[in-house]
Amino acid sequence: MATANTPCADFLEAEQGRLRDWYLISGWLDGYLSALNQRSPDTYDLAPWQDTEALTGLIKQSCARNPKQWFFAVVGAMTRSLQSQRLEQASKRVVADAGKRRVALYQAVLMRVQRRLAKLGHYAGAADGAYGPKTRAALDAYQKAAGLVVSGLPD
Repeated sequence: MATANTPCADFLEAEQGRLRDWYLISGWLDGYLSALNQRSPDTYDLAPWQDTEALTGLIKQSCARNPKQWFFAVVGAMTRSLQSQRLEQASKRVVADAGKRRVALYQAVLMRVQRRLAKLGHYAGAADGAYGPKTRAALDAYQKAAGLVVSGLPD
């Protein structure tokens, strides 16, 4: 059974077949991050925009490069790398929607997105954390310029 104290190869095997162990590890990861959020100074949310699937995808990439590496070591490295992106204080949640798709995120994260889009020349509005037509158009422009799927969402 794959646990936090096993080589990455076990995680990769469980993930590939979406075995019961993969779901257990994903649940463990959610709990581990919740504990870090509570125990880390100046931290409200260590992964303010990443969901479990995105985080396990990052772990999978690292594990694929070195299957003999310990799973817990990979998680530790990932959580250290997230420190610079953490949300230090609580922030209101906002919903960005485009047609049938919706993304819920913190207002503070959307403000970061707006500032970054402005810096790249795609957004001319105020970084207010509100998802409106200007933000959607800026996301469309950025996604198109970057060769990404154009959704108009911060996804």
